[in-house]
Amino acid sequence: MPRTNTPRTIATIALLAAAGTATAQISTSSIDTFDADNEGWRVGAAGTAPAFNPGTSFNGEPGFLSHFSDGGGPNGKFIMLNEESDWTGDYTDAGVTDISLWANGVSGSDTIMWLGFDGPGGWFFTPGQALSIADDWSRYEFDIEASDLIYAAGSGGTATAADTLANVTQFEIFTGPGPVSFASRGDLLRGGTSNNVIWFDNIAALPTPGTAAVLAFGGLLARRRR
Repeated sequence: MPRTNTPRTIATIALLAAAGTATAQISTSSIDTFDADNEGWRVGAAGTAPAFNPGTSFNGEPGFLSHFSDGGGPNGKFIMLNEESDWTGDYTDAGVTDISLWANGVSGSDTIMWLGFDGPGGWFFTPGQALSIADDWSRYEFDIEASDLIYAAGSGGTATAADTLANVTQFEIFTGPGPVSFASRGDLLRGGTSNNVIWFDNIAALPTPGTAAVLAFGGLLARRRR
């Protein structure tokens, strides 16, 4: 999808920021803003984990996530995994159909970015989006409904996207030149060897189109009743 802000997305992000609380599982208030730490993002069994950076982010506020790949060894491929409670569980029941994030390709070569989800259906991933190394923040949005996702061959499970989305156990952001492949060692997806530094911020779960307006209207009614 184009990297442009839509009225739906702007309204949704405002609602997410207003929520500002952790959730027991995935919900439309799940958002990582990296105010003080790396929010539980990690790499595989070995390698250097994504790091909190207190510098200025795209919105002028302090704090974002910084990660890298170096073309060899444990960090040879650009991989970030999250198993925290606010990114796992039933995406379908929660009404989450999109994930948005801000990214800044700081150094290296232009690359491709994917999102991946593991669960009873096996690993599934989104179509890739081009990420330019231009040292500038850009916003990305990924459709993650079952019909949008691609099964990672060899990753097991039922090979049914709906089964994975009903019980996501791992959420992954990964980049590379492609193609996407499943690594049984580490149980993760990878997009090929790369050498990049990329920053991330405001990784957010978005609801079904139209839900943000309904939630906003409900909030307005609640305020009026007070």
